[in-house]
Amino acid sequence: MKNQKNKKSNEENEVKRNSPAGETSASGGGAADESLLVKAHEESLSSMTGIKLSGENSHVIVLALPSNFIFYIKNFLIPLLVLSAIFALYYLSGIVFLFIISFVFAYILNPLVIMVEKFLKNKTLSILSVYLVLFALFMLLIVPAITNLASEVGDLGNKMQRYSESFKGIYRNFISSVQRSESSWLKDLDKYFSEFIDTPEEPAVNGLHTVSDVPNAAKYDETALINGYEVNLVNQQVTGEIAIAKTSEITLNYLNKLNYFLKKSPKVEAFIMSFFETLKDNLVDVSTSILNWLSSLTAILFHYALVPLLGYYFLADFKNLWAGFLNYIPSKFKHQTVRLVGEIDDVLGTFLRGQFVICLIVGIAFSFALFLIGVDFAFVIGPIAGICNIIYYLGPAIALIPSLIIALLKWGLTFKAFYKMFLIIAAILAIHLLDAFKFQPFIAEKSFSMHPLTLMLLLFIGFQLQGLFGMFVAIPLYGVGKVIYNNFKIVYV
Repeated sequence: MKNQKNKKSNEENEVKRNSPAGETSASGGGAADESLLVKAHEESLSSMTGIKLSGENSHVIVLALPSNFIFYIKNFLIPLLVLSAIFALYYLSGIVFLFIISFVFAYILNPLVIMVEKFLKNKTLSILSVYLVLFALFMLLIVPAITNLASEVGDLGNKMQRYSESFKGIYRNFISSVQRSESSWLKDLDKYFSEFIDTPEEPAVNGLHTVSDVPNAAKYDETALINGYEVNLVNQQVTGEIAIAKTSEITLNYLNKLNYFLKKSPKVEAFIMSFFETLKDNLVDVSTSILNWLSSLTAILFHYALVPLLGYYFLADFKNLWAGFLNYIPSKFKHQTVRLVGEIDDVLGTFLRGQFVICLIVGIAFSFALFLIGVDFAFVIGPIAGICNIIYYLGPAIALIPSLIIALLKWGLTFKAFYKMFLIIAAILAIHLLDAFKFQPFIAEKSFSMHPLTLMLLLFIGFQLQGLFGMFVAIPLYGVGKVIYNNFKIVYV
């Protein structure tokens, strides 16, 4: 009898265990049976999706997705969304770049804003105060430079006229020197062609005659120097026709030899024609590029005038932006993320602020050095070279080449011009060496603990891959990569 009761009880428990969710048992253990059913559903859902439910979540009704659907989400939908984001960034690159520039602008100013905020106790007032100081510096330093630039541009017409006359004088002196040595180098050229090519006899060009064609030639047994050429006057007529005919004969002789040489060397002829065609095309392309650049300059200036405005919002909400970013980071990675971003902030902050100070110092040094030497447009060349100095070795080139050209045009081929050019080279070289061997290694060592040879190698690699832009981003990318690698070693190795 007892065995029959136990058998009946086991059958009832089995029915309860296999009953649907939410169905209550007729027996008195309804709550316990419901708990068992919920646990069974949790295990079933966990086996299908890999999600474990416990605590409060165990009483939430969850729609269990098929495992193959989750597979498609992981392997197709997520990569598709990533590719879509990349294409969106590409097509919106102008806007994205504007926001990046604004963020960098705010990032550089943020330490200054924090320092001011300690005294003013107000974020908005601190940002406006920093902006006001920057505007005052702009008015005190940049506006006089712009005024000087406007004055020099206004005087550009007169200076270009003087430069043009100087260039004409240089050209005339060059032609005069060529004419004085004309006889010797033409004879050398004739000798070279005679040895290089056995030129066949070819008829004279219509309108040109040899000396033997001159009629009524007088008989003389002597020579004379006519138009720089030694003319044998034996059996010839001493008239102006001899000089014309002899010059024509010599010219025709060279033309015939050059023509024969080109016919025998089609590659030379093709190279010459290709050179002039390329030169013509490049001149057209350069002219078109200049016009396009001028037409878009206003739009670019207006576009980047938004940088201070966007920078204000970044400065005002840096803490909130950082907190919002951390909300997307899983809890177990938050500590490593905070440490990693903090180290990157220290490295990039030191580097960018150091580069800003270096560019300012170099730009001022270039400007005053060229001004003291007497180079026109010194306060135009100097600031541009200082800004370009953020790309290594571009700043000195921007300062050197225009300065030498202006010095040559201003003083001509004189001792004073060469003396001024020597001073320009010496001054720019001294500033560049001070920058290359003192400033840049100090910033690189302080920011990235980088050896100068590593710095040079990175610059060459960056230039080889992406030109000037590659040189600009090579050092910061190296610093960020080094920080990430060091943190990876600490966590995973």
